[in-house]
Amino acid sequence: MTESDLLEREDAGSEARFEAFFRHLPVALYRTSPTGVLVDVNRKFVDVLGFASREEALGRDVRDLYRRPNDPHRLRTLLARTGTVDDFPAELRRKDGTPIQARLSVREGRDEDDELQHYDGALVDVTAQVEAEERLRTLVEAAPDGILTLSDDHKIDSVNRRTAELFGYGEEELTGCPLELLLPPGTGPHHREHVDAFSEADQGTRTMAERRPVRGVRKDGTEFPLEVTISRTIRSGRPLFIAFIRDLSRRLAWEERIASMKRASALQTLAGGLAHHLNNLLTVVKGEAEILHQMQGEHPEVREGGQAILAAAHQAAQITHQILSFAGARVHRRELVELGEWLREVEEGLKAEVPPRVELRVVPPPDPLYVTLDRAGLSDVLAGLVENAVDAIPDGGTVVVEGTAAVQGEEDGGRRYASITVTDTGSGMPPDVLSRAFEPFYTTKELRQAPGLGLAAARGFITQLGGTLELESQEGEGTTVRILLPLSEPPDDGSGTAPS
Repeated sequence: MTESDLLEREDAGSEARFEAFFRHLPVALYRTSPTGVLVDVNRKFVDVLGFASREEALGRDVRDLYRRPNDPHRLRTLLARTGTVDDFPAELRRKDGTPIQARLSVREGRDEDDELQHYDGALVDVTAQVEAEERLRTLVEAAPDGILTLSDDHKIDSVNRRTAELFGYGEEELTGCPLELLLPPGTGPHHREHVDAFSEADQGTRTMAERRPVRGVRKDGTEFPLEVTISRTIRSGRPLFIAFIRDLSRRLAWEERIASMKRASALQTLAGGLAHHLNNLLTVVKGEAEILHQMQGEHPEVREGGQAILAAAHQAAQITHQILSFAGARVHRRELVELGEWLREVEEGLKAEVPPRVELRVVPPPDPLYVTLDRAGLSDVLAGLVENAVDAIPDGGTVVVEGTAAVQGEEDGGRRYASITVTDTGSGMPPDVLSRAFEPFYTTKELRQAPGLGLAAARGFITQLGGTLELESQEGEGTTVRILLPLSEPPDDGSGTAPS
C-alpha cells in the first residue's frame, strides 16, 4: 500500500469520525445552501424541531421555520457584515406548529475563492429558560414591595414597577442612575460603606432597618421611612445586589396612632376610676349635708353651714361628671363611608400590629354597604378588638375580620345592618368571664399589660353610632365580636364618602 493510499484511508476515517460526531452531538446543528435550503441536519435538530426523521427535514426552506418573518432578513444582514453571528434570538415553530424560543449561532462557509458555499448553524432551545424568566418577571412586577438590583459600582441595574411608584420616577429614569439619587443628601457614602461591608461579610440577606428606618427621597424631594432588605448574588462573575424595599410610612403612622390610643385609654381609665371614687365620697358628703341643712330649732348656723356644704358638694359633683365625660366621651366626625373600602384602608394598619404567630384575614363585604360612622373612632375600636383576639391566641392561630350584610328582627320586616365580625380561634371565655365582659374596668389581662380599649367603652361608642355590639364565646371554641351598624343610603354622586 502506497503512502497516497494511507493518506486517503486516513482522510476517509477522519471524515467518518466527524460525521458520527456531527450526527450525535447533543446540540442542534444544521447546514443550509446559500439560498436557505436545509442540506444537512443532525439528530438533535430533528428532535428539537419535531421532525420524524432527518430525511423529512432536508430540502425545506429554513425561512419557513421562523415565526417572525423579519428574523431571517435580520440574520442575513448581520451575516453579510461580519460573516458570523452568535446568540441570535429567534422564535421558531416546530413541525406541529408549536412555538419554541431559540438562540442561533451561524457562520458563513466560503471556498478558497471567497465564494459563499453554505451556512453552518447551531440552535439552542431556550424555551424553558424564557418561560421561567417571564414567570419571574411577572412575579417581580406584581410584588407589593419595591425590588431593585444594584451593580457593584453602586448603580441601579433594574427596578420593578412598585419601586418606580414609591419614588415617583419612571422605570427607565432610574436604570443606570447612582443609588444616591434615592437617598437623602449626604447619606450616600454611608450607604456605600454599608453595602460594601455587607458584600465583604458574604452574608445571605440582611435587613437595613433593623435598628432604625432607612430614609428614602422621592423625585419631588419628600423623604419617607423605608425598610430595606438586601441580598447578594453573582452575575457574570461580578457581585449583584438585590434590594427589597417597603414603605413604612403607613405602618409607622398606625403604630403611633395605636400607641396614642393606648395612652389615651390608660388616661381615661385613670380619670374614670378617680371620678368614680370621688363620686362615692361626694355621696356621703351630700347625704350628711342634707341632714344638716334640714336641721331646725336653736342652731340656724348649723343649718346654714349644711347648706354651704351641700352647694360645694353639688359643684364638686359637676366637676366629677366632667371628668367622667372626659373618660368616655369623644368628639365624633361622622361621614358616609363604604364599608368594604374602609376595611381595605385599615387592613394594612391592623396587620402591622399582628405578630407572626397569628394570621389575620380581612374580608370586605362582596357588595357595597354604606354606613355613617366616625372613621378614627371605629378604627380604634376595631384595633382594640383585634388586639384582644390576638391576646386570646398566645400560641398562634387565626383572626378573621369580616364585613357582611345582616338583618335583625325579621319577624317585623327586619332592619338591615352592616356587620363587622372579629373572630378568633382562641380558647374562648368561660361562662363567668363572659357574663362580666362588658363590666367597666373588668379585665382578665395581667397588670403588666398595657390597658386596651375595654368592651364596655367599645359598646358605648357603637351605641352612640346607633348600632350594637354583641359577644359570642364558648370555652375551647374561640370568640366572635359582632358590630352592627345601621345601613345608610348610598351617596347620590357615587363618591362613596360624604360628610354627614
